[in-house]
Amino acid sequence: MNHLLLLLQLALAPLSFGDTPVDLDDVVFVANRTEPRVAVIDSSSDSVLGDVDLPFIPTQIVALGQRRSLVAISSSENALGSVDLYGVRPTREIYLGFEPDYLQISPDEDLVAVSGTAANLVSIFQIGGPREVHRVQGIQAPGAMVFDKTGTRLFVSHRDRAAITVVDVATGERVQEIVLEAVGTGSGDGISHLSRTPGGELGFATRRESPILHIVDLAKAAAAATVTLPGPAKRSFPTADSQYVLVPNSVDDSVSVISSWTLKESNRLPAIADATGINTALVETVAVVLSQRENRAAILDLRDERRVGDFALPGTPETGVTVSGGLKVYVAFGDSDQIGVIDMANGRLSKTISGVGREPWAVFNVSGLSYCH
Repeated sequence: MNHLLLLLQLALAPLSFGDTPVDLDDVVFVANRTEPRVAVIDSSSDSVLGDVDLPFIPTQIVALGQRRSLVAISSSENALGSVDLYGVRPTREIYLGFEPDYLQISPDEDLVAVSGTAANLVSIFQIGGPREVHRVQGIQAPGAMVFDKTGTRLFVSHRDRAAITVVDVATGERVQEIVLEAVGTGSGDGISHLSRTPGGELGFATRRESPILHIVDLAKAAAAATVTLPGPAKRSFPTADSQYVLVPNSVDDSVSVISSWTLKESNRLPAIADATGINTALVETVAVVLSQRENRAAILDLRDERRVGDFALPGTPETGVTVSGGLKVYVAFGDSDQIGVIDMANGRLSKTISGVGREPWAVFNVSGLSYCH
């Protein structure tokens, strides 16, 4: 009993670096392209506390709040790995036997799904082991995935055609296929990205080089609507309150605002050329839109429905994450080896942070929208 109590106390203790205890909710993790580690930033002081070793250099990685761990995949190592941030369990690595391309975590953080596009399969692991519970064969060119809000069904997009396979998580069986409205043929007709509202009610599928956004009712496992945008709509970004999904349009440098209530485009705001990422903040009233081509950021006021400004960035922006109750957005600059801190209240870059490794590309925390970077 005393041993179990000790383990529980360790699991609930603050994350510590040296003599500095840190609340996990205040931590930002940074992965880079050259080293098997993630840097750890204290968002309250914008300082680098140290780093956490990984079993490999990750190609996708996510932080789990309830399990207080990191889960990652490596395409070069064909492996899945997990790291306990509090040292209760050691770092674990599993050889998959196929090249993993995408990972997704279930809402209760009990399962992780890994898809292999070339291998035509999806593997489902129980994170606690981790151990494989199902290997779902015969899913042609699987890509991005989402769980429904109950975690009982997994929706797997196809990269080579306009369809989504539904997997029963309990049995590992393919139970249904959702065929989306055809808008083309060939490799360009596949699904480029699949996201969902944080509440888990709706999924959003974008098509390769297409202006079409498909909306899927995840509870009914059925196509709900299509929205034609200026396009091409390469990726969608749901807001944290599940009210809207934001979609960048390259044709006219705008961002479309899609309502999760009407399933229609409610507004289209001027943004920035070749937008590659969007983060929302300040109770989902403000969005920052990042452009790799321009090395700039634009600020959109979602409440007043207008662009309120833009500013230059000190490097090429990669991924971003919203922290500190929506007051700040951290952005990775891979070519300058820095993390930028965007002050969302004032719409400006307030600071850059060095010492995060070479070529940082992923910034994430346990409170993110479960985007698997």
